[in-house]
Amino acid sequence: MKPRYWSLAIVLVLVNYLIFATLFTFLTETSFSGRRSKPTPVPTFTPALAEPIIVVPTPEPITPEPSPTPTRVIAPESNAGEGTTIGDSVIQAGLESGSEAGNAYLTSPGSVNIRSGPGSEYPIIGTLNPNTEMPIVGRNADATWWQIDITGSSTGWVANTVVQADYTKNVPVVEAPSP
Repeated sequence: MKPRYWSLAIVLVLVNYLIFATLFTFLTETSFSGRRSKPTPVPTFTPALAEPIIVVPTPEPITPEPSPTPTRVIAPESNAGEGTTIGDSVIQAGLESGSEAGNAYLTSPGSVNIRSGPGSEYPIIGTLNPNTEMPIVGRNADATWWQIDITGSSTGWVANTVVQADYTKNVPVVEAPSP
């Protein structure tokens, strides 16, 4: 081989040595465990200033006081055979007998369960929303449960302890369904 090729071969070996030595040094000194990636920061909660809650009270309706003035009521003629007098009779306004003319109804102060019969052993068939007025069509014998008209063709029962009932003096006793 000519000396010229030998010198070229030696130069190539030295260049390869320098390249591989530099690469090896770089690989041994480099830490790959966390140098390239950083953990993603976790977002933190920063509370914002709360705006004040403004509570506006609901105005209560003003109910007029009953007038102490006597109101003239004409007795119906159908009572003639019952021993009552025919003619005018005077009933004081605002007395209990005046409320008998109103229809019985109840008001639910909150959400109230409607059951299929008068007792907690009967299944729940619906719920009354708060402040709902419903007509009362019947009651059980001890007036602890009210039967209400739900849709005109179906009825349900509500406990007396969870509703406000009014004008209930003439509500008839209704036979309870079997549980």
